[in-house]
Amino acid sequence: MNWNHLYCFYEAAKHKSVKKAALKMGLAPSTVSEQVKKLEQHYDVQLFERKVREIVLTQKGEDVYSYAKNIFDNGMRLIDSLTFEDDGGYDVSFSIESHLESQAVSAFLGDYFQLYRDFGHTKTKRSKNFSQTMYFLENDTVDIAISDNPISNDMYKNFLVANNQLRFYISTSMAAKFRDLPMEQVVKKLPVGFLSSDESLILNATQLLKEQGIYLKESFFSEHLEYLETLALRGEIILAAIGNETIFQNLYCLGPDNEIAVPTYAILKRNNENLLYARKLKDLLHVENEDNTARGLINLH
Repeated sequence: MNWNHLYCFYEAAKHKSVKKAALKMGLAPSTVSEQVKKLEQHYDVQLFERKVREIVLTQKGEDVYSYAKNIFDNGMRLIDSLTFEDDGGYDVSFSIESHLESQAVSAFLGDYFQLYRDFGHTKTKRSKNFSQTMYFLENDTVDIAISDNPISNDMYKNFLVANNQLRFYISTSMAAKFRDLPMEQVVKKLPVGFLSSDESLILNATQLLKEQGIYLKESFFSEHLEYLETLALRGEIILAAIGNETIFQNLYCLGPDNEIAVPTYAILKRNNENLLYARKLKDLLHVENEDNTARGLINLH
């Protein structure tokens, strides 16, 4: 395998243009085209279909590009570990705990996407709970994890990225039935189902509600939004979750009047904090080398 041939193919496939690949590599388009042709001739395969304005990958070309992308992405990560320059780039991956999917988190990821777009894609995957988040981080399944559980272990860094608000929702029929009652009395009528991955949110939220003179009848947690929403729509429970009106538009929001903030963090390995994706995260959050942890905020964990 001639790696120069493969790299020329990779850049041409990535940019869908020999001319753009040549500009990126500082070579003449004819040189890039020649290198790709040599790769095809050596293995007797056709990787591109040459069109007038662009090149289109054949099925074999798609297969080769998939392997080449993994190779050169890892190569870019190697280069990234050796320099502080914003050279190259590669895709970065986030995990998001399912109960934290909200407009505030989406807005943060949108800002990060815009800042990182010149270096690679910003990919996301869902994490069922904090245990899975830790598994993802420990095994380098993702680069950055979004969680409401900051990690105190010195191996990790926590950066505050959003403050979500905990809200309580009820069906419109039950809201009409209890319309003359204040929230502190309504929550004594039905169980409260928390959209969460563990009981820590319930324990801390319950304590903060007590300080506001609000006492829950009973409570439980579930990681499954549709299950809780179904129960709430049937009038069986009150749904407690991160406030996101687009998701809970079929339910009535009870409150509370006083905000209950749920600080949400981006977590990454400390020994990766000088890599490109971490530097861009710090640029977005306007932090240097210290933890951007919450100050003066109600932390439910």
